[in-house]
Amino acid sequence: MVDYSLTLLSKKRKNQWNELVENAPQGGFFHSYEYLQVLEKGLGLKPLHLLLSKNGGVVGGIPNFLVPQGRYNILTSLPIPPSYGGPILTKKTDQVLDLLFDGLNRILQQEAILSHQIYLSVRSVGLANYLSRRGYVPKVWTCRFILHLDEIYRNLSRRRQRDIAWISKNIQNKEGVCTERYKLTQENINTFFLLYEETCKALGVSPVPLIFFRSLPTFLDEEDVALFFLSTGEKIAGQLCFLDQKNKSVHPLFLGSKRSAVREFKSHICLYDSTIRWAQERGFETYDFGATSPDLLYGLYNFKREFGGIPLPDLVWVKEAPSNFAPCGIFKRIYRTCSQFFTS
Repeated sequence: MVDYSLTLLSKKRKNQWNELVENAPQGGFFHSYEYLQVLEKGLGLKPLHLLLSKNGGVVGGIPNFLVPQGRYNILTSLPIPPSYGGPILTKKTDQVLDLLFDGLNRILQQEAILSHQIYLSVRSVGLANYLSRRGYVPKVWTCRFILHLDEIYRNLSRRRQRDIAWISKNIQNKEGVCTERYKLTQENINTFFLLYEETCKALGVSPVPLIFFRSLPTFLDEEDVALFFLSTGEKIAGQLCFLDQKNKSVHPLFLGSKRSAVREFKSHICLYDSTIRWAQERGFETYDFGATSPDLLYGLYNFKREFGGIPLPDLVWVKEAPSNFAPCGIFKRIYRTCSQFFTS
């Protein structure tokens, strides 16, 4: 007799969850129990992660967080889009999917939830028909540039080639100027946050709260996250990258710089170039720039494109809660509230 059990993830099921993430082809760093803890503690979000077991063995799961939006909430698979939010499955059958999504439906009927949003990569297109049958509608609100590190420098734009040549000549061999990886100490985190906050202010976006960054060394190991600084005797720019060891991918989601360093040292390009080379040397295969507005007239879109990547759409599948009280267009505004930090 087959016995299925659907529960909310708890700390005592941590090892089972991480085993699922490791064994499921869709799993990666952003689904790990440790990173989910960073999101929960660092962003103050309520977790509602579903874990499905069959005869005692875990066969599927889906991460979910409750994100406040005024007096309502949205349920999102991951509030910092990693390109794939879920579900995570070791056994892909209609019964497994139905049990997970029936559980999601029960959650949607609670806590004044407007909608459920699932982030899927284009590689997960095989779930499209199933999600459509369950009432989800696909949206494209962001895209991402994923660089294949074995061919990155073949596809650089001419302008980016000139930038990197200038950096190689004027910065990399300049005495007292260097880009290095630093330990994730609270002092270094505070220094990085000041640089990151300055960049967010210049771009007109709100920074992710400092507590998010301060929680990183509590839950993550050195193999999960790397902090880099461009220094000239003082730290003038920094970049924080998440490392998905399972999928051999680097995610440079946060960058901060003094405005003077951008002008004088091309600090933003210098850091990307340095961390790309660092990733190549350590056997990583891809470099994921993260969510970007899919707008050809948007400066950041073109900045990332010039590194040679092809824009891939981020598919966000949205299902309105059964209460049907959400005003038209609110889903897009909610999504932008969650993702504005990571498109800068």
